[in-house]
Amino acid sequence: MKLHVMTSISDILYLGRYPLHRPDSSEWTALITRCKGDLAKDGMFNLDRFLRPEVAASVAQHFAPMFETESFRHERSHNIYFKRQIDGLAPDHPALTQFQTANRTLCADQFADGPLITLY
Repeated sequence: MKLHVMTSISDILYLGRYPLHRPDSSEWTALITRCKGDLAKDGMFNLDRFLRPEVAASVAQHFAPMFETESFRHERSHNIYFKRQIDGLAPDHPALTQFQTANRTLCADQFADGPLITLY
């Protein structure tokens, strides 16, 4: 699948829902307030349908073969903090449980012009 060249961030993101291009608007302030509240309450926030679905599908389909053949594989054991200890947490605290993760990484110079470079 050939990637579509996107020249505008509005081709990639739902700016009507996430008005990142209007930092002085009440909608932007409401978004930031919601995200900060969710982060404080849940430790994360979600930007549902931040990317347009057709863009996400195109990018995933285009780069999937590169992840299989050209990516760097990084594997490690860590807890959610990526630190051996956290002040105030006992060594047996559940947040310090070790997990094994593996990631495949592509670098920006491996990407042709396209939605990810435009977004970046």
